[in-house]
Amino acid sequence: MNSLDFPETLDRVLLKDIYDDDAEYAYLMFGLFLTEIVPQIYTLRQVAEQQNWPLLRQIAHKIKPTFGMVGVPQMEQFFDKLEAETQLQSARAIINSIDEKLAQVLPVVQTTYAHLKNLQDEN
Repeated sequence: MNSLDFPETLDRVLLKDIYDDDAEYAYLMFGLFLTEIVPQIYTLRQVAEQQNWPLLRQIAHKIKPTFGMVGVPQMEQFFDKLEAETQLQSARAIINSIDEKLAQVLPVVQTTYAHLKNLQDEN
């Protein structure tokens, strides 16, 4: 990964459209995703178990667009489904899918963030 080249597992076209060559902005957004959004994702199960559907919708709606900012827009579909959900069993299944997919993409996002940090340190 040289300069602002993103890994092939992320949506490179989308990321190029969002960040162009602005490594500082990319670094900021990837960092916010890791420090602010990921912890919120981990609260979804608890909120669903409490059957607090308005809060679940609110969190899902807030989280949904952030996946595009880190090059994983395909995750947004799970949050669309979760926003509309009012059945505990279905919500659990969707959250399980989110957790599985997040486990796959999170290492790539973390590696990309580390690369962006190195670019910042060089400048």
